[in-house]
Amino acid sequence: MMNILYGLDVGLFHWINSFFIHSVADVLMAAVTSSKNWMPVFVLGLGSLLWKGGFKGRICVLALLITVSITDPFNSRVIKPAFARQRPSHALAEARVLVPDNGGASFPSSHAANMFAAAFILSSMYSRRSVLWYTIAFLVAYSRVYVGVHYPSDVIAGAFVGTLIAWVVVRLFMRWEKSSAFFQNTSGRT
Repeated sequence: MMNILYGLDVGLFHWINSFFIHSVADVLMAAVTSSKNWMPVFVLGLGSLLWKGGFKGRICVLALLITVSITDPFNSRVIKPAFARQRPSHALAEARVLVPDNGGASFPSSHAANMFAAAFILSSMYSRRSVLWYTIAFLVAYSRVYVGVHYPSDVIAGAFVGTLIAWVVVRLFMRWEKSSAFFQNTSGRT
């Protein structure tokens, strides 16, 4: 059974990484996958929420920071070493690798975990833009396969890990809100 799943994973990887490609997409996916390109936008967004988002914005920033501070190290230092899966850029000679590869473990994708965690938090607070948040998360996760540094199952598992951790954080915030005089006294703020 594991061989069948691995075969499907590799087949889907090849379809995304080698067959469903275009030179313009190569440039775009390499840009999307680089945290150097989207991290400044994320930081500006956090700053905007702190400055203009009122109480709700500050709570959202706090939830985002807590969630990513848990998700990234848990994924990178606990789950990845437990599986120690080699990246397709190292395991598959025919993989097209469009970005530098840090050589770390492949499963699950930390990019996908962090982006889906952020999408869940943002969607919980600003549900009208849920499609935007999840589209961004999906594009970053998809780009990891397209550029050759993750298998599809890596990004699916990363999305699951990030979403699960974010769900727990949201539930804890909801419980804190119900029991906290601080929230009850400030609930009229925006």
